Amino acid sequence: MHDIYEGICHYNMCHLIIYYTEKIQIFSLETLNLRKQNFDYGELEQKNVSPPIERHHLHKFHLKMSARQMMCFVHFFSLIIGDLIPVDDEIWQFFLIFIEIIDSLLSYTFTRDMVKHLKILIEKHNSDYVKYFQDNLKPKHHLLIHYPTIILKSGPPRHFWCFRYEAKHKELKMYARAITSRRNICLTLANKHQFKFAYFILNQKKNSLLVEALEKHKIDSKHVAIIFDFIKVSTNNYISYSKIEFRGTIYKIGNYVTCFNSEICLYEILEIILLKNNTVYFVVQQILLELFDTHFRAYKVDINKSVVSKSVMNVDQFNSPPLNINKVNGGNLMIRLKEYF
Repeated sequence: MHDIYEGICHYNMCHLIIYYTEKIQIFSLETLNLRKQNFDYGELEQKNVSPPIERHHLHKFHLKMSARQMMCFVHFFSLIIGDLIPVDDEIWQFFLIFIEIIDSLLSYTFTRDMVKHLKILIEKHNSDYVKYFQDNLKPKHHLLIHYPTIILKSGPPRHFWCFRYEAKHKELKMYARAITSRRNICLTLANKHQFKFAYFILNQKKNSLLVEALEKHKIDSKHVAIIFDFIKVSTNNYISYSKIEFRGTIYKIGNYVTCFNSEICLYEILEIILLKNNTVYFVVQQILLELFDTHFRAYKVDINKSVVSKSVMNVDQFNSPPLNINKVNGGNLMIRLKEYF
């Protein structure tokens, strides 16, 4: 988080934007801001859109973005502006290597071959940074070269990154603003935290699925036949929902999820079913993916969202959190995966 989204991303993105808007002038900063603010981020990422970029922030090499906003900006940058960039542009190839590094670092699992490939990418990224931008490497660029060794010793970085710890701050800050007394506020916050933790422990079975919050999302099943065909259960043995929270992730009808079966498969959630043993299944329809576009580093989705097949799948079969299909300039539908597998 601190090395990438609050460090290297600022240097790389500022250099990129200055190069394209001032040096070769492929597009203007106003065009970038217009596209960035009007891009179809989808419901899941709309809250993470950063404010317009100002020129004086570029030359200070620090954009006015939080780590989560920077994460969103870098993730969608290729879709926002990629159609204006020539295919053989060297600086764009540098950016594509950079986002491949980020995508790799966000993986849940690693093989030794993946770590070796990551090491090669980082070495090329750092050498190209000096070559193309005539700038010295910063301390956080140096830290990047140690990531492959750390991964071999400690596992995927996302299992010990700071995002979740930083997010916990928000909860305590909300309490602090609501408390009118300022006498020993640390003790008050500690007590509130312990009460909440005790409640969580006493209600662990409920909290695993937040079942008590699902009543208002209960619906009548519209796929009785296909559910019986795939998992052999009748309507008496499950409840259908339009929205559910499972292991901290919210899923709802209309979301898209992916599964890796020798190749990436994209599915749209049609119905969520909860069995009596608290097992979660999705009724899904597979959406046709046309190809992987290396220029955008994204998958191109069939413009008509053609349905390949319908099925019922266990929630654990999916490799990604819910994501959106994004409409880019030119009318194409693209999807950028949030992590690799």
